[in-house]
Amino acid sequence: MLPYQAHAYWPVFTRHFYGSTTTGAVYYADPTVHTDLGQPLVMERITGWLDHGSRTRKRSVRVRSVLRRGTGTPTTQELFEVRKADDGGPWDAWEQIPLGVSGDNEQTADAYLGGVFRRRRYQFRYSGSVGTAMLSAEEQFMECES
Repeated sequence: MLPYQAHAYWPVFTRHFYGSTTTGAVYYADPTVHTDLGQPLVMERITGWLDHGSRTRKRSVRVRSVLRRGTGTPTTQELFEVRKADDGGPWDAWEQIPLGVSGDNEQTADAYLGGVFRRRRYQFRYSGSVGTAMLSAEEQFMECES
């Protein structure tokens, strides 16, 4: 859990300010720095349970995530990670998708998680030194015959 009690945005200075519940101090986010305490920032998104409007069984083909990548200079291979949980079950292992190094401009990350499900949820994670935004994720699947 983040130790933040308050958040304020000051548009004149383009700054986000955070009040800490652990120290009582006020901090601000620097838009040019992509680390916190020397470690890369982590982006994480978890979907709700998705059934795509149908309770029938579905066979997963692929999940395509569209990313907007920064122009910084990563020192290591950048990774985007995806995992799934089917029908109320536990999370599977992470699938790591390499995004490349500085100069690589791949905008999509395809995950081939497979499996048959009625409803599914996803967790997406990115950690790196280059500003990267996840714009969308789309699942391709085939409905199974009953």
